[in-house]
Amino acid sequence: AAPFAISPAITVASPNGGEDWVQGSLQTISWNHTGIPGPSVKIEALRGTTVLAVITPGTSIGSDGTGSYSLTIPFNTPPGTDYKIKVTSTTYPACTDTSDSSFTISPAITVASPNGGENWIRGSSQTISWSYTGDPGPTVKIEALRGSTILAVVNSSTTIGSGGLGSYELTVPFSTPLATDYRIRVTSTGYPACTDTSDAPFWIIL
Repeated sequence: AAPFAISPAITVASPNGGEDWVQGSLQTISWNHTGIPGPSVKIEALRGTTVLAVITPGTSIGSDGTGSYSLTIPFNTPPGTDYKIKVTSTTYPACTDTSDSSFTISPAITVASPNGGENWIRGSSQTISWSYTGDPGPTVKIEALRGSTILAVVNSSTTIGSGGLGSYELTVPFSTPLATDYRIRVTSTGYPACTDTSDAPFWIIL
């Protein structure tokens, strides 16, 4: 006799892989169910195979074969590309399903400039700029990195900006070492996980 498969009575519909959820955004977790696998489900957030958080210990399984749960992604959720959602019957723990593939949590702050390839001259005036979504706090910290090492704190607390955009003007110190591996990091002072770094290095020349 050929083997057969037993499918779970609960199936995660979304996020099921490939989605990009931004910190602070409102999102909906949804699932399908067959039969009556209990009145409620537990919802967990996974990173890899590790449970990062219990989103809810019990919410209604839904009706007519579908269920959903809305949540605002916390600004303190670490950015990453290895997230999955697990939905489990609170009555029958073996009745469970997890997202087929990983989805992404993206930071609510994004460095716009310098974002890679720029040439900055010592003594020149430059603008660090970023965009943000939602309300990840009123201020940000700006750091200059060489490789993965913090070279200097450019500003420990400056206004995040308005209308989703922020910027900071600086004069590049003449004492800045010449190098090709600089990046800028901008971080919410209220939510350290809400942070972004230049996508690629920029140069300090002359």
